[in-house]
Amino acid sequence: MRRFKAFTVLLLTLFIGTAAGLHAGGGFYLESGYVDYLFGRSVLLKAEPAGLSVEVAGQPCYPVGKAVFNAGKDDWEQLWVSAPLREIETVKNPKSVEFSPDGKWMVVSNLGSPWADLIAVDGSERRKLEVPPRFYPEGNVQRTSLVESCFLEKREELWITQMAAKSWLHRFSTKDLRYLGSYPTHGNWSKVIIPSPDESRLYVANWLTHDISVIRTADGKLIKKIEVTPGNNGGGIPRGLAFSKDGSRLYVANFANGKIDRIDTRELKRLPPLAYDSRGSKRHIVADYQKERLYISDMGRAEISVVSLKTEKLLKRIKVYHKPNTIALTPDGSYLLVSCRGTNNHNWYTFEGPDFGRLCVIDCEKLVMTEWMRGRDQPTGLAVHPDGKMAAFTDFMDRNLELLSLEGLYQ
Repeated sequence: MRRFKAFTVLLLTLFIGTAAGLHAGGGFYLESGYVDYLFGRSVLLKAEPAGLSVEVAGQPCYPVGKAVFNAGKDDWEQLWVSAPLREIETVKNPKSVEFSPDGKWMVVSNLGSPWADLIAVDGSERRKLEVPPRFYPEGNVQRTSLVESCFLEKREELWITQMAAKSWLHRFSTKDLRYLGSYPTHGNWSKVIIPSPDESRLYVANWLTHDISVIRTADGKLIKKIEVTPGNNGGGIPRGLAFSKDGSRLYVANFANGKIDRIDTRELKRLPPLAYDSRGSKRHIVADYQKERLYISDMGRAEISVVSLKTEKLLKRIKVYHKPNTIALTPDGSYLLVSCRGTNNHNWYTFEGPDFGRLCVIDCEKLVMTEWMRGRDQPTGLAVHPDGKMAAFTDFMDRNLELLSLEGLYQ
């Protein structure tokens, strides 16, 4: 059975003790439990001495575990409940997920396999985008380490980064899925990739060489490498990337020193970093051009920074769960989703941690975290469907991909 998730997708009501009803205030969150097939079924929740029980379509489901809620002055409470639309088993260490521009496919890049999975959103088909064997480090297929992908809609191409001592970009046709070639990034441990607005260039963040590679998409040739701001104990570590509205600046999340670097994309030179912050471990950036904001995840401080694109000043910091990494904005800019890995294992983060991760939701009008749902072990990759009706995220340590509906956020 699927785990019971606390999240705003299906709005239900709870009367503590005897009946069901509706009240406009307060929130109700379940810490743990189990339930299945929530969508399209009646769900009844009852307060009992042993805890909260759940009935789905008249059938009891146990155990539910303890509940945490704000009763206020009234016994009537709102309850938001969700289970995944679907969970899909992946191979080892699914690092990222992206939806195709037409919304029909998902691409899952895996650290532990020599291929990316191309999965139909409706579950009807699954294919492999395989990297040629000559790119297996030391012939070991489990060390191929595919990291992130990006679609170039105008060029009808998909590019995937490979994180290795000598890192590569692999190019595929989205028309017929043909392998089109591989190109060196000239960096080490290349991870995040983003196309320029006109798709003439790719910008690639290189962890161990502390720089950004600028690649020409026409032939895969390196145009230039740009070093990011050094950290306190060595080189900087570029991670998330996002453009200004006119594309003249590239903002770079610096994991090593907590800064947000800026790159002039016309002159291809580094500008002084944003002045608002120099702490934490900045991980990912997304831009909202309508609201003129940047949203930045800080894995070290467990928060989201909201920065004005107009003034480049900090607007607010929003606390979320432990180790936030990938973030994704709904197409209308109403909600920001945040994948939070959870607490690290005290020996090393790639070992099983002491708690499950979470997917948090931030209301972008109020700039507060309003909901969350429990993931599995280390939610990492995250994407929102182009129509805004669903999201997908990967559970890095559990070889798992979860799809969930977002429609209840708007009810």
